[in-house]
Amino acid sequence: MTYKVTAKAWEHGWELHIEGIGVTQSEGFEDAEAMVRDYLELDGLDSASPIDITFEFRGSDSLQAA
Repeated sequence: MTYKVTAKAWEHGWELHIEGIGVTQSEGFEDAEAMVRDYLELDGLDSASPIDITFEFRGSDSLQAA
């Protein structure tokens, strides 16, 4: 299973919306995946599964990262 995540920029970093699971946050772009994996692990889910993150920047197009 691949977890789909939408990362939305806000003034303190990123809101990480994990589809069908919940929401967590990260301060920077570079630690978003680790924060999602921590959230999944704490929720008792497979944190080793693939994660598909789409970053939404204010006033611009989205950027997808695998």
